[in-house]
Amino acid sequence: ASISIISAPSKVNVDSKVKILAAVTSKAKCNCRWSVNGNNANAVYAMMVNASSMVRSNSILSPMNLVLNGNILIPRSETLFTLSCTTLSNRVSTVSVSIMTNGPPVPGFFTISPGTGIELNTTFRFSANKWQDSDLPLSFSFAYESTLDQSIQVLKSRDEISYYSSTLPAGSPLSCVLVVFDSLDARARGARNIYVNKSTTGLNPSTLQTMLSKPPATIAEAYRV
Repeated sequence: ASISIISAPSKVNVDSKVKILAAVTSKAKCNCRWSVNGNNANAVYAMMVNASSMVRSNSILSPMNLVLNGNILIPRSETLFTLSCTTLSNRVSTVSVSIMTNGPPVPGFFTISPGTGIELNTTFRFSANKWQDSDLPLSFSFAYESTLDQSIQVLKSRDEISYYSSTLPAGSPLSCVLVVFDSLDARARGARNIYVNKSTTGLNPSTLQTMLSKPPATIAEAYRV
């Protein structure tokens, strides 16, 4: 039997589907089966779709594709997938594909300074430091959770700048969120609570005007968090 790997990823995020496209041609009838070797191999094999099939003799490019749903492979690990075809005379042909899994960025520090302030008056500085990943560059997004309806309000959409400054609405506590992405879109989150008190002297007019002039976070931006 002749086995061809048509398409296979070299590296995937753990939450992504794994698709290996393969084809087999054989002059004799043969049984083809996918196997797996690596961390959590038994669990991975149990979840594999289309793991085996019979190929008829004189077949032309019989598909032997493998599909594996996301969140089954272990982050930052290597898994070897092998397709074996055995004829009735026990002649065996094999081909293997090694796939690495990507993991989310390794957590560093998420700081907000100061930890307390006055609504729409105090300027808070958000900062992400020492987050690590092999798939660079990293990118960062900052947001907070609305105390009115718990929706995520984006302060800074995803980009490579790891800090941001902004005034904030009242919340005691106010939950703030950092999302760090690697270049393959794997993401990690950080969260911190700060205390933003209501103003007792009225809002700074220039600050209020600036806040009102800002466009609201779009659905797309919120999704990217």
